[in-house]
Amino acid sequence: MSDSSFHLTRANEIYQNLKQGSLFIFIATHGFNHTGVANFLFYPTVFLYPLALLRFVFNPITSIYIWVGMFLFLTLVVAFYSMLDFSKSFFRSFIFALIYALVPYHLYLGIWNGVYGEYVAYTFIPLVFLGLYHVLWGNENKWLILSIGMTLLCFSHILSVYIATFLCIVLFLCKVLTQKISARRLINLLKSVFVTVLLAGWEFVPFLTDYLGQNIEAPREQFWFLNGFNDLVNGSFQNTVGGQINDGRTLGILLMITLFIGIVFVKNSGKELSCYILGTVLAILSTTFVDWKSLSHNTLVLNTIGNIQFPFRLLAFASFFLAISASYIIFKVVQGLTKSTYKKGLVVFGFVLISITGYFGTVQPALSRISGKVNYLGVMKPNQKVADNVVIDKYNYLNLFTGSTNTGEEDYFSKDATKSASSILDGKIIANGKSLRCQRKLYPNMEKYWINTDKMTTVDLPIIAYHGTTVKVNGCPYSYKISQRGQ
Repeated sequence: MSDSSFHLTRANEIYQNLKQGSLFIFIATHGFNHTGVANFLFYPTVFLYPLALLRFVFNPITSIYIWVGMFLFLTLVVAFYSMLDFSKSFFRSFIFALIYALVPYHLYLGIWNGVYGEYVAYTFIPLVFLGLYHVLWGNENKWLILSIGMTLLCFSHILSVYIATFLCIVLFLCKVLTQKISARRLINLLKSVFVTVLLAGWEFVPFLTDYLGQNIEAPREQFWFLNGFNDLVNGSFQNTVGGQINDGRTLGILLMITLFIGIVFVKNSGKELSCYILGTVLAILSTTFVDWKSLSHNTLVLNTIGNIQFPFRLLAFASFFLAISASYIIFKVVQGLTKSTYKKGLVVFGFVLISITGYFGTVQPALSRISGKVNYLGVMKPNQKVADNVVIDKYNYLNLFTGSTNTGEEDYFSKDATKSASSILDGKIIANGKSLRCQRKLYPNMEKYWINTDKMTTVDLPIIAYHGTTVKVNGCPYSYKISQRGQ
């Protein structure tokens, strides 16, 4: 299950809230052991709503398949549009869309590991850099594309926004240092930034109101899951979403070949050479070619880029730039062989067949995982994590929310509460120092407890308190204090 248990729990929370007539979600009451953790305030949620809405029509498993397939198709569309605008070649755009959408790393995110935030963000990366290209080098009047791309990225995955922004700054500096930039382009760049803030700024408001100065535990700044360059190469030639080499965190055969020989084809085009260099550098940076382990002890580095956590996340951007180079190489080779539209059509048809075959080969480990020995997920204990490689279907799907998620369960707990996380996740209610059992009902953004007592009682509830948390006793507002458990 890996990351999918986290994202599916969030999607289920949206579904449960929508069933009860609540559109907006701030804290988790139906999932995450009912701790009221506010990951909905700090993680983008917009694109999980379609998954939740699909539950009203289809069973949960079918809903997931449709949702994942929907974004795979949308990636094809966005990639095709972006390359068509960039190159003005229908043939090259079609090739690029297939290459970019079917990169093993993309399929690893959506099909193998369930990293749905990054999977959705991958869809909109082409729009971001198409927009930046127009602002700095192309048609400066198309600056709005950059705003749209960055906004959609903000609605998908915050860390992808961070990486994309960093790369945009690098490219901007390259432009300033090598070429004169007109005042009009600078103004259009500022307009892009302003519109992005206008459209997506609300996503970051909770960080200002409920995170800064509130003693909240953010995801740890560290570099994990480090892979060598040899692993990237060998895993890419394995060309699958799972397996023993890099577990699918690879570029695939075509992009790895492009990385090795692409310079021969792009060296005479400054624009294409820039894309190739960017893709190659990002691919190398995703590996232990950089001593990430030593950098983990550098406070400045950790505070600057430590929040990306996994250097392999750079592969999404490396895939984008190397896919541009791969499509250019195929385009130039075919153009050199024939001018016939009919023959080019045959090449496209053949490439589609190869892509479909390659897709099923790439996802074969995912198919084998559910067709072999089946380990069905049963009802879990409150603090029990989802085991690896368990199988869920429409009959046992709700068991997924009876325990803890594999990752992210304690993200954005208060720092003090993390020390007592086990007790809180177990749902222990403490009254005057003793465990207490009582009736509890769950509502959107709210939990109700029925506690009968004939004297003044201090009750410690297993719910995380935030800046905007309110408490009522017998329907009347009541002041509260943070307990010794830190929540």
